[in-house]
Amino acid sequence: MHSSYPIFDEDSQLFVPSITFANMEISNGLKPTKDDLTHEIPTQNHLVFALAGVYLASSRIGNEKDQKSRVIVNYASKTFIIYSLTDSEITPEALKAIETFEQPFEKLSHHLAELPADLKKQLCKHIMHAPRHNCSHCKENIEETPLMED
Repeated sequence: MHSSYPIFDEDSQLFVPSITFANMEISNGLKPTKDDLTHEIPTQNHLVFALAGVYLASSRIGNEKDQKSRVIVNYASKTFIIYSLTDSEITPEALKAIETFEQPFEKLSHHLAELPADLKKQLCKHIMHAPRHNCSHCKENIEETPLMED
């Protein structure tokens, strides 16, 4: 499972919800162990790495030849996807759900448009090599980078 932290502003108002991409598997009958979580406030790096991890995990689905035909989306919303591996071919609806889920990452839009500029820049650095990532920040950097002449 890949999940990001919810992000709040200075007034403790939520402006970016938690985003989750989860694989649902068959239970082995055992209860999961309890996580002993510490109550730390996530750093800016934690926020960025968690967001990047969600996008990079979801972008692998439907991109790799053997994965494309083996995934079923069990539940999808703009900020949450649950999927399973299967022998069935992925449906157009499931591909559309994954595309909709990834769109904010690809353009740093929708709920990710609210991120502060420094977080957007750091997130972009982590996901800029993903095939479909095409945000305005990347375009600006490409336009500002002079071409080297031989």
